[in-house]
Amino acid sequence: MFAQSFSDILPSRDWTKELAEIIQDPTRTVENRTRNLEMLRADYRRSVGKRDTIFANITHRLAIAYADDLKYERAILLNAEAIAIKKKEVGRRPKLAEYYFRQGTYYQFLEENRKALSYLDSAARAAFEGKNELILAKVNVERAILNSVLEKYSKSLELSENVLAMGTALPSGMLAEALSAKTEALLFLKEIDDAQKQIPALLNFAKDFRIEAKTRGKLYITLAKVSLETGNSELAVNYFQTAISTTINQRDFVTSAMTYIQLAETFERLDEMGKAEEMFLQANLIAERSQKKEVQVSALLETGQFYFRRGDFESALKQYQQGIIHLISGFEEFNWELNPAVYQLRRSINEKSLFFLLSHKARSLLGRANKVDDAVALGLALETVKLADRMIDHMRWVQIEGLSGHSWERMTAPLYSLGIEVARQRENLDDVFYFFEKSRAVFLNDKISELGKLEYIERGDLEKERKYKRDLIEMERKLASLNEGESEYRNVSRAYSESWRGYEGFIRVLEEKYPLYYQYKFDTGVLRLDDFKRAYLNEDQTFVSFFFGEEEVYIFKTERDQSSLKKVEIDKIVPVYQKLLESVNTKPSSQEEEAALVSFSHEFYQLVFAPLEIQTKRIMISPGTEILPFEVLIEDPNDAKSLLVKKHAFSYTYSASFLSRVSKVNFMEEHGILSFAPVEFEDNCGLRTLEGSDQSLKKLEKYYPKTSTYTFTKATKRTFVNNISDYSLVHIYAHHTLGEADDELSIFFADEPILISELQKMPKVYTQLLVLTGGGSTGNNQKRGKAAFSLARALASSSIPSSIVDLWDVNEDYSVEVLEEFYKYLSQGYTTDEALQQAKISFLNKFQAEKAHPFYWAGPVLIGKSNTFNPAEYWFTWPNLIIALVIFFILYILIDRRKIKWPS
Repeated sequence: MFAQSFSDILPSRDWTKELAEIIQDPTRTVENRTRNLEMLRADYRRSVGKRDTIFANITHRLAIAYADDLKYERAILLNAEAIAIKKKEVGRRPKLAEYYFRQGTYYQFLEENRKALSYLDSAARAAFEGKNELILAKVNVERAILNSVLEKYSKSLELSENVLAMGTALPSGMLAEALSAKTEALLFLKEIDDAQKQIPALLNFAKDFRIEAKTRGKLYITLAKVSLETGNSELAVNYFQTAISTTINQRDFVTSAMTYIQLAETFERLDEMGKAEEMFLQANLIAERSQKKEVQVSALLETGQFYFRRGDFESALKQYQQGIIHLISGFEEFNWELNPAVYQLRRSINEKSLFFLLSHKARSLLGRANKVDDAVALGLALETVKLADRMIDHMRWVQIEGLSGHSWERMTAPLYSLGIEVARQRENLDDVFYFFEKSRAVFLNDKISELGKLEYIERGDLEKERKYKRDLIEMERKLASLNEGESEYRNVSRAYSESWRGYEGFIRVLEEKYPLYYQYKFDTGVLRLDDFKRAYLNEDQTFVSFFFGEEEVYIFKTERDQSSLKKVEIDKIVPVYQKLLESVNTKPSSQEEEAALVSFSHEFYQLVFAPLEIQTKRIMISPGTEILPFEVLIEDPNDAKSLLVKKHAFSYTYSASFLSRVSKVNFMEEHGILSFAPVEFEDNCGLRTLEGSDQSLKKLEKYYPKTSTYTFTKATKRTFVNNISDYSLVHIYAHHTLGEADDELSIFFADEPILISELQKMPKVYTQLLVLTGGGSTGNNQKRGKAAFSLARALASSSIPSSIVDLWDVNEDYSVEVLEEFYKYLSQGYTTDEALQQAKISFLNKFQAEKAHPFYWAGPVLIGKSNTFNPAEYWFTWPNLIIALVIFFILYILIDRRKIKWPS
């Protein structure tokens, strides 16, 4: 009996009862409830040690507490842990539906709407399987609202009508929310008459005091929107005001503040600026009463934007500065000419809100600088942009998996466009180059699926990364709630600094072990302009980069000895760009279409290329997200043959920094080709036969004697994996997927496809150029063009720095003929880009007007660094064999003559 543990002789605790007491006690504050739940969870884990139903329930309730305190990232992490436990249980579908539902709402608050919808869809499936109609209806109301946010109005209408069809079986409040969602979906679908028909029912629900005030406030807002659509602005104002009084009476200050903002925006649209300003300021007062800093900051941000739109930049700056003070503990500078220090940024209680405040502050500073010719404000604008940029770095490092659904590009592109404009006005081309390159680096966060399913990253490393993030987020929140003078603040601050140092050290480990994962997700470094010019630009090369802003396109050009920046209105470029792109990748069907192509090509040349005054032969283009082959541009509108391909050799790269990171040392002095042509594919793949592809690859041997060609059933995945390390050049003539959505890039062989994540696991890949030709098995030509960079980046993540891919599927032998000529010129010592240029010129000379349209020859493009590839010679060739036989015969004669005894 003495072996009995101390915990066994303690009286057992009723964990479920204790949990109920904590969550049902109305006297507890949010902070107190959170602290009690944290203690209960820790006690349970220490005493019981099981991750069971009770532990899941405590964790789930703790997540709710954090969400009530607007700490949604922490709530998501905890609730995900609870979901993982519940998923293992049998017969818990209704409970699991509730957990999924909560997770979806947390993502909604973070504006991660696609991720939120994914969880709400899972909640609906779990509720349906559990046959719980009440939970299913609740989930479908939220799904309806979220589908409208995502502009899927028909789906929103369908879901809301499904809920309404259940009638009196549901609570009135739920039916009211469904009716509101239905009406707003009808408004978006421009079915105004049907929307108006919902007004009587909306009014009945709005006057039903059994329904909570927040829901009734939403109904009045919906009625206001209907009134605005029907031109009755006076009635709309009345409905907004009723919504405000309804929610204020119930002390729902959050909804009231947001409604004041909508009312203010209504007055602004009606050009009643005095009333609009009054309502915005009232929104700020009500937000203060909510005692929720995120709500207060949101109201200040909206008010600041109102002043910005009016050109009152100083008032806007005051609003933004006050918002920054709300977010950063210890920062109390009301003077908008002062910014927080870099170290203070980490103290923000909401990184995303601080990022937006700094971005808008920088924009207002630029507005002021231009309005009153204030050079100091212009310098402060640049400083503020760089602070916002530092916030992006911080958010990238602490982002939780799944929290990039808002699109880094959409969120940050306006900031980098602003940074480029500020640097342009300051005539600082080094900063211009920095913002171009940094934007590309940040946008890679949206492309992390190109790295496959991250299977090549050890699970332990992923778990360690997540733990660091959880700890940092928790400590940041704790610091924000403490005063700097408190001893606990100093202790937490010290622990926070130590955790950051540990995390930074761990990130360096990730950089060493998984360089491409590090580059996509964490890398904040950008190649300096001078370093790029010195290391990656030859005397006969020009680098051109494009940045598409909201209203303008910036074109940056640099050569070894000079750089420049051009700015063009986006409305002038985009229509021509889209027409040209559509024309070049579509097979011509008439002379009118060919004439239109000539017109578009010359117009784009005049808009974009001619002003750059490029004299070098070789040009690297960094176009952004989609490649347009510049080879097709025409100098003379009266001469369709005056193509740029005849003057310049083009290559493409995602960015200068990306080029520098994927470039590798040329390991081989002499080169051979490993080539594959499966020709026919597995029946269940549904892929067309690539006839003649085997014969095409056989022709490469005359240029590169050391060529190993595998065709038909010998062109297998195993053969590819076993041989790729021995060749610097690889040519695959096969179907491939483009890595769209969440699918991995894959290349089809005779037996099975190889996934990009499998390539990444291979320890030694010395391939320096991979040529991928043949039909893309997914997507039309437009999608194939957009996917070209994804494909090239995915190959680069497998240590293959350069690739030649088809921008569109010709479905004929013409691009193959271009590539056959390419190897001829490559074997003669031309660089990769020049060899491809010469091959295209040779094709044009051969076919003349018959196939002069770019559709036939402009598809293959080089993405990555150009190199030279001198052929390795096999000793066993017919010329070498003949020479050897002659030498052998002469030696034989000489030796034989010495054996013969001639008469004296």
